Amino acid sequence: MNYFSPAVPQFGELQMKWPYRLRHSVYGLATDEKNQLLVVSAKDMVFLPGGGIDAGESAEEALRRETLEETGWHALVEDEVCCARQYLVSRRKSKAVNKHGRFFRMNLLQAAGPPLEKDHQPFWMDIREAAQILRHDFHRWAVEQLDA
Repeated sequence: MNYFSPAVPQFGELQMKWPYRLRHSVYGLATDEKNQLLVVSAKDMVFLPGGGIDAGESAEEALRRETLEETGWHALVEDEVCCARQYLVSRRKSKAVNKHGRFFRMNLLQAAGPPLEKDHQPFWMDIREAAQILRHDFHRWAVEQLDA
């Protein structure tokens, strides 16, 4: 996959004073029979479950690991829906990344226990509402691709 293709949307604003690091990431789009989307609340913000791909991990392995850490559930990763990029700056951590995100449909299999990341709280919400309140632009865009 060519992340630098003009066909891959780029979100966020490039701020020239920051040196950006490329960060490959993966996120899950799990829906239920009520057309609700699984999301994660952390630090008073709402995100899709997922995160960075570690060295040596496939996208699917990373998504299964991240989903378990953030939701406490084992997941079955299915087809890739879309991919997009987003510039993000953490002034608190003094770092900037251009996240190259791949978004996959997934199904939850079984609960393993509470989230391993103690500040994360998973919950289901209406998919249309999620498309409005997710923290990152590329997450909101990816949710909209489920209906496209």
